[in-house]
Amino acid sequence: MASRLARLRRLQPGRQGDPPDSPGPLGSLGGVESAADGRMGGVAGVHGRALSTPGLSRGLVPLVAPFLPAVAITGIWLAWIPFDGGYFPGAWYPAAMFVVALLCVMVVAGHRARLGSRSANVALALFGAFAAWNLLSILWAGSRASALEAGGELLLYLATAWVIALLPWRGRSAAVLLGAWSLGVAVTCAGFLIAALGASDLTHYVFDARWQQPTGYANTAAALPAMAFWPALMLSARRRTARPLQVLFVVTAVFLLDFALLAQSRAMFVVMLLVLLVFLLWTSDRLRVLTRALAIAAASALALDPVFGVIRAADGHHPVAPAIEHAARWIVVSLAAAVVIGIALVAVESRYRPSPGTVRIARLGGRAVAVALLGALLGLAAARGGSLPHYVSHQWRVFKARPANTGERASYTRLGTLTSDKRYDYWRVALDAFGDHPLAGVGAGNFERVYTLRRDYPKHSRSAHDIWMRSLSETGVVGTALLAGTVLAALAGLLSLRRRLDDERRLLVAACVAVGAYFVGHGSFDWLELVPAVGVPGVALPFLALTLSGAPPPPAIRRRGLLSGAAVAVSLAALVALLFPYLSYEYTNAALSQSRTHPDAARRDAERAASLNPLSPQPRYAEGVIAMGQGRYGTAERAFRRALSIERTWYPYLELALLDARTGRFARARSEVARARSLNPLDPFVIAASQLVRRHRRIDPVSFNRRVLTLPLYTSEHTQ
Repeated sequence: MASRLARLRRLQPGRQGDPPDSPGPLGSLGGVESAADGRMGGVAGVHGRALSTPGLSRGLVPLVAPFLPAVAITGIWLAWIPFDGGYFPGAWYPAAMFVVALLCVMVVAGHRARLGSRSANVALALFGAFAAWNLLSILWAGSRASALEAGGELLLYLATAWVIALLPWRGRSAAVLLGAWSLGVAVTCAGFLIAALGASDLTHYVFDARWQQPTGYANTAAALPAMAFWPALMLSARRRTARPLQVLFVVTAVFLLDFALLAQSRAMFVVMLLVLLVFLLWTSDRLRVLTRALAIAAASALALDPVFGVIRAADGHHPVAPAIEHAARWIVVSLAAAVVIGIALVAVESRYRPSPGTVRIARLGGRAVAVALLGALLGLAAARGGSLPHYVSHQWRVFKARPANTGERASYTRLGTLTSDKRYDYWRVALDAFGDHPLAGVGAGNFERVYTLRRDYPKHSRSAHDIWMRSLSETGVVGTALLAGTVLAALAGLLSLRRRLDDERRLLVAACVAVGAYFVGHGSFDWLELVPAVGVPGVALPFLALTLSGAPPPPAIRRRGLLSGAAVAVSLAALVALLFPYLSYEYTNAALSQSRTHPDAARRDAERAASLNPLSPQPRYAEGVIAMGQGRYGTAERAFRRALSIERTWYPYLELALLDARTGRFARARSEVARARSLNPLDPFVIAASQLVRRHRRIDPVSFNRRVLTLPLYTSEHTQ
C-alpha cells in the first residue's frame, strides 16, 4: 500500500523537478513516463487529473494517456505508406482534419497553445505564417483551387508539428515513438519486397527501370527508409536500450539501408553521407555510433551488388523477377550478418568499459571524420588542378542536356551519373516564374500551370522538384523568407538545446535532427513534400526535439486564454478550409465511378461537388466527361464552359474543340484547340487534336479521351 501511495503521489500534477530517465516497465526503450510531471504543462496535467480515478490510475493507463495523440499520428504516418505515401488528397485530407481537430481538443482541454521553448514557438509561428501566406495566395493565383489544396496540405504539416510539440516528451517516450516509427517503416517495406517476390506482374514494383514501392515513386521509395534509418541507428547505440533490442535495431538499420538502395536515388546516397556527418557531430557518444554505423555498412555491403542488380536487369531489358529474388536472398544474408555483428558488439561492450580518455578521443572522432572527408575533397581538387574547371563545365553541360543527349554511357549504377532527369528544366521555369512575380509568386500549388506553358518536355509536372525553387516560384520572396526563417529558427533552437542536454537526450535529438536534415537535403532535389508519409515526419520530429529541454515559463492567465482562443479559432477555420474541398473531391470521384451504372446519381454528385468547392473546376470536368459518355453533348459543352468561368486552363478548351469537331464545326474547333495549345503547347494529345481539326477530321470525344486515360505516363489533374 505504501508503494502504491508513493506511486500515486508521483503522478500528482504540478510536481516540480525532472528526475533522470531510468529503466521502466517497458524495459528496452524504457517505460512511458508520468503524464502529470510538472514540466509537462497544461495538456498533460489535464490528462493526469482526468485519469486519476481509482480504476484508471492503476497500471499504465495514466502514463500512456498523454501520448495517445502521438500513437494516433504515428499510425497515420504508417497507414499512408501503402497508399502512395499519402500523395493523393483522398489520403491526406481526412488525416489533416483529424489532426486539426485533435489540436483543437488538446488546446481546449489543456488551456495551452504555446510550446515548451522560445525557439520552438518562433519556428512554429514562422511556419504558421508560411502556411497562411500560401492560403492567402488564393487571392492572386491563376488556379485558386490548387492554392487552396496546397495550403490545406501545409495545414496538415503545421497541425501535426504543433500536436507533437505540445506533448510532454522525455527521453523514454521519445525513444518509443522513434523506435515504433522506424520499425513500422521497416515492416511495411519488407511486406512490399515479399509481395514482389510472389507477383506475376512486376510493373507495380519496377517501372521505368526503377524500384518504385512502397510509395509509388522511386525517390520517395528511397527517402522513406533512409529517414527511418536514423532512429534505428540511434536506438542501436543508445545505452538505455535493452541489449536484445540493440541487436534488433542494428538489423532494422541494415534492412532499411538495403531497401533504400534498391531505388538507386543519387540524392539519397549523397544526403545520407552528409547527414551521417551531422549525426556524428551532434551526438557526444561518437564511439558507439561510429562503431555501429561501420558495422551496419559492412553488413549492408554484402547485399550491395545483388540490390544494384535489380536496376541493371530492368535497364538491360532482362527478366526482373530473378534479379529481385537474388537481391532478396542476399538481403537475408546481410540481415543474418547483422544479427551476428550486433550480438558481438553488445557482448564486447558489456565486458569492456572505455576509459574517460577513450571517450574523449571518440567524441573527437566525428569531427576528425568530417575534416578528413573535407581534406580528401580539397586534395582531389588540387590533384585535378587545371582540369577541375573543365570537369565542372562538362558536368554542368551534362546536367542541362536532354537525357538522350548527355553523352553519358550506361554505368554500373545510376549513382555515378549526373543527368538532371529534367530538373534543369523544372528549375529554369521556377526561376522564370519567380522573375515574373518576385514578391508573392504565382500562387501556392500553381507551378504546374506555369510549367505546362513553358516546359521543354512533353511530360507534365506538379512540382519544381526542389522545395526552395517551388517556394520561390509559388510564394515569392515573402514565402521563401518565412520558410527559410522556420528552418533557421529551428536550427538555432536545436543548437542552443544541444549544449544543455545530457548524452542520452543529445542522442535522441541527433536522430530527430537527422530525420529533418535528410528531409530538407533530399527535398532540395525532389518533391518529397508532396508525399506526407515522408514529409510530415521530416517536419514534425525536429519540433519534438525542440521540446526535450524543459518546461516553458508559466504564462499570464489572460495571455494564455487569448492564445488558446486564437488557436481554437484558427483550428476551426482550418477545418472548414479542409472539409469542403475534401467533400468536393470525394463527390467528384463518386460521380466519375458511377457514371455508367447510376447516371442520375453521378449527375447529382457532380453538382454537389461543384457547390461544395466553387473554386475548383474539377466537378465541372467530371460533369462534362459524364455527359459525353452518356451522349448528352450539349450538357457537356455547358459544363466545360462553366469550368472555364472558374479557371482558364487548357483542358476544357481541348474538350470543347473535340465537341465542335464531332459536329463538323471546324472553325470553332480550330479556335478552341488553338487556345488549348497556347496554354499547353507540348502535350501530345493537344497536338494530335490540333492536327485532326486542321485536316477537318470528325472526332469522337469519348474514344479520344479513352486514349488519354490509358497512356501510363500521361498525368493531369482531370485524369487523377
